[in-house]
Parts: sequence; C-alpha cells; structure tokens
Amino acid sequence: MSCSQAPPEDGDGGGGGGGGTVRNAAYFTDLAWEAFDEGDYTTARNRFTSALGKDRHYVPARTGRAWSNIELGFTGLALSEFEQAVNGDSIITVNGETQVADTTVINGDSTHVPAWYGIAFAAHAQGVGSPSSFEDQMLRTINAGNQALVRGGDGYTYERMSLITSRRLRAVLAAAYFSIADYEASLNQVDVVRPTNEINPSDVNFIAELLREIEILMIGMEQ
Repeated sequence: MSCSQAPPEDGDGGGGGGGGTVRNAAYFTDLAWEAFDEGDYTTARNRFTSALGKDRHYVPARTGRAWSNIELGFTGLALSEFEQAVNGDSIITVNGETQVADTTVINGDSTHVPAWYGIAFAAHAQGVGSPSSFEDQMLRTINAGNQALVRGGDGYTYERMSLITSRRLRAVLAAAYFSIADYEASLNQVDVVRPTNEINPSDVNFIAELLREIEILMIGMEQ
C-alpha cells in the first residue's frame, strides 16, 4: 500500500435511479458497495463521495470511502477517513466562525466497529511502509485494534467485507505488539488465534518461535 496522491473526487458518482428514487446518502452508499463488490474501487470511491455530498456526517459512506482508498493504495488518506468516521468532523464553520463541533453523536452505529478495524489495519500498513513513524503507527494500531475488539467482540466479521475479521485483527495486533517488544501481549494475541501453539515463554528460543508463529498468521491473512 502506498500514500500516493488521491484520485479526484466525483461529485455525482454515476448513480442512476428511476423516477421517484430518493437519491440520498444511503442510496449512493448502496450503489458504491455494488461497485466495490465488483472490484471497481474507483467508482465505489466516487459514489461514496456522492453520498457524503448529501450528508457529510453519514458514517457508512465515510467508512466505505476509506476502505475504497485502502484498496486503491491510498493508505494515509484512508487512515484519515477512518478517524473522521470514528470522531466525526470535529472542526466546523458556523456563521463564518471556526469552532469545535460536538462529535459525541453522529449518524450510524456509535461504536463504529468497521472504522476502528480500518484504523488498525491502515496504521499497521502505514508503519510498515514508513520507518520514521513506525513505532507511532504500531501504537496507533494497538489502540484502535483493542477498541475494535472491545466494541465488536471475538468472532466479528464485517458484513461488507468478509475478510475483515477479529481473527485477522488479532494477527495484526500480535505483529504490532511484537514490534514494540511487548512479547507477552503479542503471545496473548497468538494464543487466542492458535490456542494449540506450543510456544513457551521460558524457552531460550521464545522470541524466535513467537516471530515465526506471527509470520505464519500474517501469511494466512493474505490467502
């Protein structure tokens, strides 16, 4: 994944509709997911943008656009969008004056589980691709990942993307904890995913064995 320049945003997203169809944020979001499921992530992104043009606080559209950016390789932009989905648009303009908005309640599920997953995955990818911010991004991964697990629970699968699961998230968390040398926390994640593993913290080869197990889990994520 890369942080290259984002593609231009499309105002209407190409969504059709017969007479009487309410072309609101939900309508364009549904169209966007249709394109996403077909692997047309650019069209999906444009349609999510159209949805946000109808309602910039519509969390499903912002989260969907972030996932589209992930697929298009715009990891940094996706990370920003996921965080907006979680926090809302904190800075708004009222009567020409800039002020901080109350973001405790915004449309959609208040727990924003898919967005927390997105932050964790995107931050991890950003850290791997950017040595200068590696540790900060691993800590970001851990914070968001734990938020996702608390809110979504084990056994979670994102209904829109079947590959986004709590099992995969725990593999990423295991890698992130390992990266900051918190080997006990890393092993805890591995134990949940593969409870039959034979890693022994007292073994002289503990760290090497833990790393090998994490590598196996991460390779499994790509399949």
